[in-house]
Amino acid sequence: MSFNLKGTTNLSNTTNAKPETGTTDFSSADINQKLTNEQKLELFRTMMRIRRFEERSIRAYQAKKIGGFLHVYIGQEAIATGCCSLMGKNDHVITAYRDHGHALAVGMGMNELMAELYGKATGCSKGKGGSMHYFSPDRNFWGGHGIVGGQVPLGTGLAYALKYKGLKGAAMTFLGDGAVNPESFQLVSLLLFCVKDSTPSIVTFRAPPTY
Repeated sequence: MSFNLKGTTNLSNTTNAKPETGTTDFSSADINQKLTNEQKLELFRTMMRIRRFEERSIRAYQAKKIGGFLHVYIGQEAIATGCCSLMGKNDHVITAYRDHGHALAVGMGMNELMAELYGKATGCSKGKGGSMHYFSPDRNFWGGHGIVGGQVPLGTGLAYALKYKGLKGAAMTFLGDGAVNPESFQLVSLLLFCVKDSTPSIVTFRAPPTY
């Protein structure tokens, strides 16, 4: 289950301390300093749920129980977990086809997600979306999109809607580094981009996979 660090910060008002140049140690950031032991454990549980879900998905895919493509989130669990834990009422999430981790991080259930992989009507998209099209509008999670960079203009629309309505929030648009070339990315500068170094660029690895 994902959780909101209420009383700590939110996506639209983050004042994290910057680490020293050349390091990636964010332990001194305000948001991390204020985490309780229970909050740290909950973040860890969310990451473990993502990892176990993906490992089980791989076995089902290899057994030919799942049709279409399967893009797992192994190795990137901390990204979705950390970002989504900060979500407030008016914060939104949209991503590409590697969407399992985000779905679990916003609080979607494993059963509805696995059912979607199996093409069942009890899936989050009624079994018609599969691995790449998880959605949960009630959690402000807008997919799950199969076109490289296709979520960028949609994320821009989410951000513009917040601005138009005068709401204080953010539209987190997740994409891999391979999606920065399409024009849709280069023409947009209105929202928060979460760009990941996706070693598996779609399905081709630049290094041996960890699983």
